[in-house]
Amino acid sequence: FTSDNGPANFPGVALSGGLRGMKDDSFEGGIRVPTIMEWPAVIPNGSYNVSYPMYTNDFLPTIMELLDVSSDTPSWTLDGDSILDVLRDPSTLGHTRRQSPMMWSYMPRGYAYMEHDMKLVADRRYQPGMRTYLFNISADPYEKHDLSDVYPKTKRQLQRKYIRWYSGVMWSQMFETVCIVDRINSYSKLLTFPFILVLIAIAMIWLFCGYFCCCCVCGAGLLPFIPWRKCCCRCNCRRCKRKGQLSASSLFDDDQHYDRMC
Repeated sequence: FTSDNGPANFPGVALSGGLRGMKDDSFEGGIRVPTIMEWPAVIPNGSYNVSYPMYTNDFLPTIMELLDVSSDTPSWTLDGDSILDVLRDPSTLGHTRRQSPMMWSYMPRGYAYMEHDMKLVADRRYQPGMRTYLFNISADPYEKHDLSDVYPKTKRQLQRKYIRWYSGVMWSQMFETVCIVDRINSYSKLLTFPFILVLIAIAMIWLFCGYFCCCCVCGAGLLPFIPWRKCCCRCNCRRCKRKGQLSASSLFDDDQHYDRMC
């Protein structure tokens, strides 16, 4: 029994227990939820209150280990760890350390990347542009003290790791799924020569707009995995909402804003 996110932002009704943020946030209030597990055949009798860091991506590796099966596509990396040892013997928690990081993406609103105790948070809901934070969740679960200036190297390392992971996710969505192949086969009758020309024209227009007006693309979160694209420009396009407004859409380097005319 668990939840997909923190409480929705209904004043006076939804409570996050003092955690920062709400639903759709990358802060703890948006992603930290209670989880209750009951399994008499595996989990020992009694009640255990554990604080082992885990997330829903851990369920698949756990089930695979229980069934003693391996992936038929080993080149496709699985996110998450098996928590079977924790379920079988909760007393091992004091000697167990999570091996893999945990990642959350709410692009283009923000994202989070947590490795051990350090958590990188990027957020653009509560201020113009994307701002990034660094927290020690064990020492500061309410995310009140930004450690970006204290550990700038750690922050940059987590940013690079998130970019690498997110790029892999985008690659997987485009090329590593049989669903896309099945969909193409089902629509094969539409893939005539005129239809292909239309697709090429749309792609060319999209790339043209993305090059000359980068906030139209990156601002929509379509190309956030390209770190060298500094998407800050004064733009008159519809996506920027207001004519001449500065669109600060830099996702990974909020300390440097580059201004240029579209």
